[in-house]
Amino acid sequence: MGGNPPRKAVESFTKHTKNLKVDSVLDLGAGTGAIGYHLRNDAKYEGALDIMDANMEMLYIASKKNLNLRNIFRHWVERELPVRDASYDVLFCVGSFIPNHVPISSIPGMSKCVRKGGLLIFSTRVHSTEEYKSEFDDVLTNMERQGAIKRLDMIEFVHFANAEKKINSAVYVYEKL
Repeated sequence: MGGNPPRKAVESFTKHTKNLKVDSVLDLGAGTGAIGYHLRNDAKYEGALDIMDANMEMLYIASKKNLNLRNIFRHWVERELPVRDASYDVLFCVGSFIPNHVPISSIPGMSKCVRKGGLLIFSTRVHSTEEYKSEFDDVLTNMERQGAIKRLDMIEFVHFANAEKKINSAVYVYEKL
């Protein structure tokens, strides 16, 4: 249906990591490995890549894509992640911030696994379920006010470019403070 949130997210990664050493990436809600595919093939990222998702079938598909994955985690995200604090330079969560998928309340726990100066790259639909999008914005705004993160970028795009009804999404890039 057109669009391509993973490609847009990796373009943001490339833009914001020009002067940042990136040795480790976690793709949370990795699904079938689209972020990994674009990281390896478009961004030419060669560092450690871990993926995490609750769906074992999707993780299996991702594992067959020759992405040179370091770790594959099956985990249902609620609040905390089963990884050490400050263990990643970049965390992606693309295509998973929609109702009945990754809960917004898990964002603070996600940020714990990113080192200071690292990046959190998220996507969500701009006009998603109003309550869900409002909660998404509130959590990130509160984390900024608390000095935990700082927004570096927000890029809006048409999510399903070939659909009759256009739906806008956005990629958000935050620095962990």
